[in-house]
Amino acid sequence: GNIRNPMRLFPNPVQRELNVVFENPLHGKANISIMDMAGIVRMSQDLNEESKGNSPSGPFKLDISNLSSGNYLLVVYGESFFASSKFTILR
Repeated sequence: GNIRNPMRLFPNPVQRELNVVFENPLHGKANISIMDMAGIVRMSQDLNEESKGNSPSGPFKLDISNLSSGNYLLVVYGESFFASSKFTILR
């Protein structure tokens, strides 16, 4: 089986702005959430067509400057898509 992660986060660790790149274009509705290690959702937003990281302008940028330093889980789920990836905020 092919277990390439369909989603890439950088930089990691991150300070202020997290870039999210999707291996393949997302279609339909999608939501992006950031959870802390206790499972509490710290940030959540719906992705629209422009913000899905498919545009020529490059990756989807997520402003995480209001979150504290620590380890987090970024989860993206859509109609036919699910991916999660851990990242660290370090300041």
